[in-house]
Amino acid sequence: MWCGSLWNSGYALRLAESAIETAEPAYFSKRGASASGPCRGEMAAGYYWPQFSIDSGEPDLILLEVAYARQSPARIHAGHHLVAWDAKEAGARAHFTVCRDGRPCG
Repeated sequence: MWCGSLWNSGYALRLAESAIETAEPAYFSKRGASASGPCRGEMAAGYYWPQFSIDSGEPDLILLEVAYARQSPARIHAGHHLVAWDAKEAGARAHFTVCRDGRPCG
């Protein structure tokens, strides 16, 4: 399961340092009336991994940090957009474009 892989990679531990573990979400109507929601998080809902509340850009930055710590920086190509991939028994090939000007990445 991919959640366990993220947890074991150190990603979730870094996420926990920057986020708040969600215990109970609060939902409201457009008029401000409260609407209850289900329990969230590791303990309340019985999940193996906690649910975090965090700013939307923070998880991407943390994932990039963890990737740089685990991989050679030469293997990380920021600013690329995945447009297609081919999967075969021998492996997979990814096709990217450079986000800045749309040119294909060699």
